[in-house]
Amino acid sequence: MKKGSTLEHLISLRTSLAYKYQHKQEVFAMTLDIKNAYGSVIHKRFISILKKHGFHSSVINLLTSMISNSVMKVLVNGFLSSPFDANVGVPQGDPSSPAWFNLYINSSTNIQEKLKGVQIFNITILLLLYADDILLIANTKFEMNSSLKSLGRELKKIGLALAPKKCKLLAITAKAKLSKALVTIGQDIIATSSSIEYLGGICTFKNDFSWSSDNPINKISNQLASAKTSNLYLNSITTTLMSKIISLPRYACSFNGINKNSLDKADIMVANFVRKAIGLDYTLSKSVIFNCKQIGGLGITRPSTLFSIEPICTAVRLFNSSSTITKNIALAAWNDLTFNEPFWNHVKNIAAQNNWSLQYIDERYSFVNEYETPVDPRTELLNNDRSTMSISGLGILDHNRTWHSCTISFWSNYSLKPFQQRLLFAHLHKAEILRNFGKDYPNCHICNTKANWEHVFTSCTMCGPEIKSLYTKWDNSSLKFNAPLIRLPSNHSLSCIPMDWNGSIKDEPLQQLDLSPPALTDWLNEIYLSFAAYVGSCYKNATWNSSTVLKKARGYIIKPKTAKFATAWETFSSQLGELNSNNIYTSHLHTH
Repeated sequence: MKKGSTLEHLISLRTSLAYKYQHKQEVFAMTLDIKNAYGSVIHKRFISILKKHGFHSSVINLLTSMISNSVMKVLVNGFLSSPFDANVGVPQGDPSSPAWFNLYINSSTNIQEKLKGVQIFNITILLLLYADDILLIANTKFEMNSSLKSLGRELKKIGLALAPKKCKLLAITAKAKLSKALVTIGQDIIATSSSIEYLGGICTFKNDFSWSSDNPINKISNQLASAKTSNLYLNSITTTLMSKIISLPRYACSFNGINKNSLDKADIMVANFVRKAIGLDYTLSKSVIFNCKQIGGLGITRPSTLFSIEPICTAVRLFNSSSTITKNIALAAWNDLTFNEPFWNHVKNIAAQNNWSLQYIDERYSFVNEYETPVDPRTELLNNDRSTMSISGLGILDHNRTWHSCTISFWSNYSLKPFQQRLLFAHLHKAEILRNFGKDYPNCHICNTKANWEHVFTSCTMCGPEIKSLYTKWDNSSLKFNAPLIRLPSNHSLSCIPMDWNGSIKDEPLQQLDLSPPALTDWLNEIYLSFAAYVGSCYKNATWNSSTVLKKARGYIIKPKTAKFATAWETFSSQLGELNSNNIYTSHLHTH
């Protein structure tokens, strides 16, 4: 098998090993390493291979210019050698190099006719080849030794050689035991080991085959520990998490090389990171963090959902592979009800749980639901998972879609500063940090009442000047756009557009306005910019004026460097203080 992705080769390998094991047949699988693979490509030989395969002259000329006429020097003990021509090697680090090496080595592996190979569902497999990652598979020690000799001769013709010390053998007897048979590469004798690693998958044998990967959960932990999110917009934070963190276990899940418990731990790690990175209360529900943006979530994919999503998406790729061998093996494994292999069992269970069947439609294999409608497994499974998540702490999700889209406009309102975006998201879910970890809310230093969310943002004495300032800004915006007034619950009226304390506005009142879509967007952007200032001011009033009660390093959304604005309460207090001072001075004069 020379075509296909790394996943196609991995699944074909684990399917082959499981098939031989289940049928109580001997099997030899060996990973091979080529000495200095990319650096050993002979230029003249490579160009002749391109011509043999019928590449256009323009492509050949381009590649010739890339690899030819290269002059090199070697630095040894601080001294440069004399220049010399480089007649071997393809560019290191060039994205196209694996493809060119694949083409180069393919010319040496036409040895199928010399060997018997292994039979899997009456399909013959001899070797798996992906660039310089080669895996030979054989029925017996004799066949494996014969394959190694034949491949060694072919590689030698194009200037390549195996590195025996880096090659590993996994051999299983018909009695499901590790084989004691030895194979040879030149003068080197290689015994079987209990595990081999191929294309990122680790196959271990102990009474049965098990598959794992290079611990993506540790990688997630390390990446999160070093991630920097200060001064980033919400979109930047979520995009970075999806591309740099959530992607880490995706490959392992694709070949069922990671267990569900590990992914559940990743859920917790990511959720904790998000709370800390954005500055959210530690009790904000994971349902908010992992739900879609349209209903108030952050739109981050929960790592544990990959356990179901990736294997079945991989199966669809295999069913539609350009490699006939890959496709036929996958279809045979799917259709054989007696075949017992963890990856395929998992795929079949996922399909059964969702009432999906596999059908050939429009020249490709697709899963269809009970209504014979093709489904996108990734979208369906993600939506199903999110729909079953319930709030287990702070958080409000608009499952009934009653909010107007402006409620979550902080995703696209670039008049907001990054900390204001975070504030509006946190405020929507009543999740600003107002207490120390694991502790109750402190008392308000002005009202001597528990300074919980409702008090800080709706009823505290300090809210009075902030609401007055907010309404002034809102009224100016409404006048500018010839739009109705907006009011918070304490001042709702029939002539106003009502906004809830958490910043949500219902869809129906705004749909009835006679405003063009651009004007409506511009008006609401101003409305939410003013509201962000209100929330920030209330938060600052509660946070910094009570710092003797609360710890300073709590991951506030507003940090001292972003809290240089004066709140309406601070201005009011200052003016009140000056007024009281003047009254005292005047009173003092009258007494004399």
